[in-house]
Amino acid sequence: MAEKKIKAGDNISMSRPGAATEEARKLELASKVLEFDGDRTMKIAMPMAKLTYIALEPGEIVLMYFFSSGVMFFAEGRVVDRAHEDKMPVATVTLITEPELMQRRQFYRIECIIDAQTHELTEDELKVIEELDSKERESIAHLSKYLDSLVEDVPKWEEGVIVDISGGGIRYHSEEERNKGDRELLAMKLKSEGNIKEYHLLLSIVSSERKTVNRKVFYENRAKFISINDKDREAIVRFVFEEDRKKRSKAAERNLPV
Repeated sequence: MAEKKIKAGDNISMSRPGAATEEARKLELASKVLEFDGDRTMKIAMPMAKLTYIALEPGEIVLMYFFSSGVMFFAEGRVVDRAHEDKMPVATVTLITEPELMQRRQFYRIECIIDAQTHELTEDELKVIEELDSKERESIAHLSKYLDSLVEDVPKWEEGVIVDISGGGIRYHSEEERNKGDRELLAMKLKSEGNIKEYHLLLSIVSSERKTVNRKVFYENRAKFISINDKDREAIVRFVFEEDRKKRSKAAERNLPV
């Protein structure tokens, strides 16, 4: 069945839950499928981290994420051999779990706690955005610049908390109710690959549901990103990917023999 999910040329991100040091266990390694027998055994490029090859040890377990045809799969593998071919270090890995489709949605979603700020767009702001968004695809760059400048002029933000995120949108809590179809400006900070970056994105409200927890009333809102540029979406997907990898690595560490 795996041959329908993974193929030569697919990019891989992996981690080593059994590595000797905590620093090594936290490293996100990048690799690529070179050959695959369509069943369990594959040859991969020796992974790299920060432009440095990381030599995998025969017998060690690796957590592997495959990007294939626009979707993502997860599987555990065991390193069985390593060698040099055409002066390039490679490793042979046997899959020990069946590749798992991360989520049957367009984008994989992960739970989180991220402080965020939102601003309900005014009619004038919406008019400018619609004019920019109605032009060619290149205008997305101009739209991003406009959103960055708009952030500086927002007189008052509403504080909120993002409780899950994907490359397609967010679920977040707010004090005020939203209306389906409302357009908002979102400001949030994400930490990825050791760097923190602030993102200014457009939201379209999908739903807003009243909740009460410990007598505290709030609204749980679902919103999708609109007119987002590819660079920002890829960064968000990478963040989601890293957070999921960290959770799986911690889970795998707890199951390791002492």
